Amino acid sequence: MSCSSQCSLGLGGVLRTLSPFSKPWVFSLASEPFRARSSEEDESVDSFIRRRLGPEIAEYAIDPMCRGIYAGNSRELSVRSCFPPLYKCESEDGSIVRGMLWPSKGRQRPERRSKLSKRARDERWAAWSLRDGTSQLTDTLVTQLSEDPRVEVRVGSPCEAVTPTDGKLQVVTQGETIQADHVFSSLYAAALSSLLPDQLVELKAFLSSIPAVTVAVVNLEYSGHVLPAQGFGHLLPSSEDGKMLGVVYDSCAFPEHDRQDKPSTRLTVMMGGAWIRELVSEVGSDLNENALTSLAVKGVQDQLGIVDSPSRSITKVQRNCIPQYLVGHWQKLAGIHSLTEKTNLPLSYIGSSYQGASVNDCIYNAKLEVERVLSS
Repeated sequence: MSCSSQCSLGLGGVLRTLSPFSKPWVFSLASEPFRARSSEEDESVDSFIRRRLGPEIAEYAIDPMCRGIYAGNSRELSVRSCFPPLYKCESEDGSIVRGMLWPSKGRQRPERRSKLSKRARDERWAAWSLRDGTSQLTDTLVTQLSEDPRVEVRVGSPCEAVTPTDGKLQVVTQGETIQADHVFSSLYAAALSSLLPDQLVELKAFLSSIPAVTVAVVNLEYSGHVLPAQGFGHLLPSSEDGKMLGVVYDSCAFPEHDRQDKPSTRLTVMMGGAWIRELVSEVGSDLNENALTSLAVKGVQDQLGIVDSPSRSITKVQRNCIPQYLVGHWQKLAGIHSLTEKTNLPLSYIGSSYQGASVNDCIYNAKLEVERVLSS
């Protein structure tokens, strides 16, 4: 396990005027508790932040943050679903500041304690990684579960259909048919929709209405230490550059992954997302990897002043990789769960399409759902 502890804006940053802001954040924070709360059941992240904290924070802080987390447009994403703590601060406490300082009783989400989560809190992790990459997580799950005599693991066996039958679910794969008492699906919502039978038309419609965006990811390695500044990375507001979302300074965030034989600098450039059309107009509809790499290298040169050519690059187009919680997402979830209960489907929805796109959220929500099913 590798971890990274990063500092936030800090008190000094709140009190000083930092570019591109025209005044210190403290003024926006001081006036926020006196702004009227909204009666809307949901609204866009951009609209919410503009109301509560002003247009500059919405455009230069929250807009790029949404691009970094969801590769999404803050003017379309739901504040209720993407940032539930902020939504609850206003709806329950009347203010973000008041809610953060004096939260309502019972608003904290239930903790699931473990040695690892305790270590993360104690060491104030801002991010974490795995020594052998993210695939180490799934590989270890397969290894550990395979050693349990109560568990059967299938890999390389894509699901072809999920059909209700006599109070159970019949799961058809390329190699077999399984009668399951209960199914926990971590598939993307639209993918799950395509596996369900036509008679569940309403449920399929809700599931397929949760979109996802495509992101081009370019990993660049440079010889030597070439970064002009240290940090986790930088994100770009959509007003500055639509097609390029941001750059992660991997060598700063997780130097443990750097090569050991000689000094190097690793960067990850992210492009597209909700702005995939702008990216297509730049490199072509086939999203050619060579064109994407050239665009990423130029972006690094323009934004970081790194004029050297990379010694190595890896470019991948991750299609439909990040679900988008658009305004009204909570209503889609309510419809999904209502129809599931109405039709007595022994089906649980976990994974990134529903209540959190990060790995942490997916693990946490999966645990909650398993506990709920076991206790019912």
